[in-house]
Amino acid sequence: MEIHRNEVIKEIGEDKFDEECKVLQITQERAEAAGQFESIDGDVDKRDDRLKTTKLVSGFKSMCGIKGGKLSGG
Repeated sequence: MEIHRNEVIKEIGEDKFDEECKVLQITQERAEAAGQFESIDGDVDKRDDRLKTTKLVSGFKSMCGIKGGKLSGG
């Protein structure tokens, strides 16, 4: 995210960018302390409950690596 910092800030704003960086830092620290990463569904989802009622296709819950998601079809 730091590589494209300016572009991301243009899209989401600096406050949101800083917030997301903090979440990623905490996640990284926890993963390093535990020795492995554990995905917790909805752990960082801060949307209002009314926005969480939309059903998403199962692809959104697929685990993927650092190269991107599995929704791209590639």
